[in-house]
Amino acid sequence: YMSIIVPMVLVNVMGAIANLETAAAVGDKYDPLACVFGAVPWLLGTIPIASGVGFLLWIGMVITSSSFERKAHDSNHGTAVVLGMIPALAAWAFQLVQTTLHAVNTNSNMTAALDSLAAAGLNPQGMIALSQGYLLTAIVLASTMVHIIERDFIYAAAWMGVASILSATGIIHAYRVVGNAIEPALGFFPTEVSHQFAIVYAGMALMLAAFHLGEEEYKYTWSHVLKMVTWSKQRLPRHTPAAASIDEDTPLLLRSQSTLLEMEK
Repeated sequence: YMSIIVPMVLVNVMGAIANLETAAAVGDKYDPLACVFGAVPWLLGTIPIASGVGFLLWIGMVITSSSFERKAHDSNHGTAVVLGMIPALAAWAFQLVQTTLHAVNTNSNMTAALDSLAAAGLNPQGMIALSQGYLLTAIVLASTMVHIIERDFIYAAAWMGVASILSATGIIHAYRVVGNAIEPALGFFPTEVSHQFAIVYAGMALMLAAFHLGEEEYKYTWSHVLKMVTWSKQRLPRHTPAAASIDEDTPLLLRSQSTLLEMEK
């Protein structure tokens, strides 16, 4: 259960920090010291859970909408938020499918049910793979997209490398069908699906690393060209037109130009 426990702890800590920052961004600053006096358990015991669900739903909508606004942050990371929600939506969808299968036919074997869904055009393999360790998958995918948006390709490549390792060891995307249940499969390349995901993540890591090297090479080449142009301008001699003979019959405009040339010298 480590693939669930560790992400849950991370999500709780990061979620609490995100809640504080979001509230402070809109002017509702919360003092964390209020939690030290034990008021939260008292509130939980006083307020019915049913009445608090509406507030939690509203808070969730506000936090989600703030991710698509530039008021709370400088960059638009809405794409990363959407990408991070996909594994959670896949887990929720598979839970609905699994509950429906058990309710319709309690004696049906899970393998036969999945084969029937695949024959009907609904291939559940990807949905099940994304649902395994979906919290870690959401963190990795969202973090990768954030660094891609910020053009920090080397950090995005590192996150894809982490995803490849997690998939290769079965922490994410690996599962086995045991009776009527879907169980996680740990080990080095435990299933074919985890093997495929690990290869894809490794390929993405290499591609993002190539993007990083290409961008650094472009920056170096462009800066080198600018330096060469500046150096050539400094080395070129400045040609000034020869001063014409000035006398009383010379027009006033030519006299002023000659005076300016003398002042520059």
